Amino acid sequence: MRQVRSQETNEDREHRLAYNREQTAESRASESSFNNETRLATDRERHALSRASETLTNYSQRLKVDRERHIESRALETFTEHSERLTADRERHAESRASETFTQYSDRLTADRERHAEFRASETFTECSERLTADRERHAESRASETFTQYSERLTANRERHAESRASETFTQYSDRLTADRERHAEFRASETFTECSERLTADRERHAESRASETFTQYSERLTANRERHAESRASETFTQYSERLTADRERHVESRASETFTECSERLTADRESHAESRASETLTQYSERLTADRERHARSRASESFTQYEARLAADRESRSVSRTHETQQEHDLRLELARGYYENSLQHRNELLSLQRERVQAIRSNETESERAIRLQADRIRTFINRSPTFTPPSMDRENYTDLPWVDKENSGFTYTFNIDYKNKKIKVRNCSRV
Repeated sequence: MRQVRSQETNEDREHRLAYNREQTAESRASESSFNNETRLATDRERHALSRASETLTNYSQRLKVDRERHIESRALETFTEHSERLTADRERHAESRASETFTQYSDRLTADRERHAEFRASETFTECSERLTADRERHAESRASETFTQYSERLTANRERHAESRASETFTQYSDRLTADRERHAEFRASETFTECSERLTADRERHAESRASETFTQYSERLTANRERHAESRASETFTQYSERLTADRERHVESRASETFTECSERLTADRESHAESRASETLTQYSERLTADRERHARSRASESFTQYEARLAADRESRSVSRTHETQQEHDLRLELARGYYENSLQHRNELLSLQRERVQAIRSNETESERAIRLQADRIRTFINRSPTFTPPSMDRENYTDLPWVDKENSGFTYTFNIDYKNKKIKVRNCSRV
C-alpha cells in the first residue's frame, strides 16, 4: 500500500483523504456511546502497545513522518477547512475528556508530561528552537483568526483547566513544576538575543494589556486575589536562601530591563503603574488598605534586614539617581504638578492631624462631661500637682500632707500617663521635697 500511495497524485490523495474522513465521520456518527468508549479504549491500548515496543530511532522517525505529513496536509487546506478542523478537534477533545474519570484524567496528564519530557530530552538545540518558532507561528496564526468570543472562551477554558490540574497536584508535584518552569524559562531566555528579549517583552505587554482591557471588575478582583494567594503560598514555602536569591534575581532583572528603556518608555511605565495603583486602591476597603500597608512594611523590613551595608548604600544611591534623572527630564508643567501634589499631600496630612486632635478633644470632653464633682476635683488637684512638678524642680505643696501623694494614681510609674519626673521616687511612690529655693 505504501508503494501505491507513493505513486498517487496529489489530487488522488486529496480524494482518498476526503473519502476516509467522510467514511470515518459516518461510522462514528452512528455508533453508540458504549461503542465509542470501547473504540477509544482499544485505540489507546493499541497505541500504547505499539509505542512501548518501538525503539528511540523508530520513535523519532515516526514523529518526523507525522510532522511532515501534518505540514503537507495543512499547507493544502483552505481557511474554512482549517477552521472546521480546529472546531472538530476541540469538540472531539471535549467529548473525550468529558467522559473520562479523574483517575484517567490524572493518568493522561502524567503520560503527557512523561512523553513531553522524553521527547524534549532527546531533541537538539536546533530542533528545540525550530519547535518553539513553529509553535509561536502556529499559535499566532490560530489566534489571529479567532473572534473575541472565541478568545474569551479559550481564556476561560484555559483558566479552568489550569485550576483543575493544579488543584489535584500534591505539594511535591507543585514544587517540581515550579522548579522545572524556572529552569526552562532560564534556559530559554539565556539563549535569546537582546532583540528577541525586547520583542518578547513587548508582545507580553500587548497581550496582557489586551487581556486585561476586556475583563470585568469582578474578574479583575478575582485575578488579583488569586495572584496574592498564589504568591503567598509560593513564598511561604521558600527558604531564606531561595528568598534572597529571588530578591537578587528580581533586582538584576529590573535593572537590566530599565537600563534598556528610553525616557518615553520609562514615563509611560510610571504613568501606567500610577494609574493601575490608583485604580486598585480606589476599590479596596479600609481593612484591605490596612492589611496592604502592614504587609508592605513587613516586606520592606524583611528585605532591608537581609541587605548588607553595600547593598544599602547602592539602593540609596540608585534611588537618588533615579529621582535626579526623573526630575531632570521633567517639564515645568510636570514640576509644578509634582509640587502641587506634594502640597496637597502635606495639607491632607495636616487636615488628618487636625481631625485626630479634634476627635481627641471631643473624646476628652465626653469623658469629662460624664464625671462627677468629686472625680473632677480629684482630677484638677492631680493636674495642679503635675503642673507644679513639671515646671519647677522644687516645690512645697501648701495644702496636702506628704502621705496623701502616694494615693495619686499617676505617681505609680506603671500606671502613669505622664512623663518621668526626677522629683518622684517611683520605687517607694513618694515625692522628694528638696530644701532649696526656687530659681
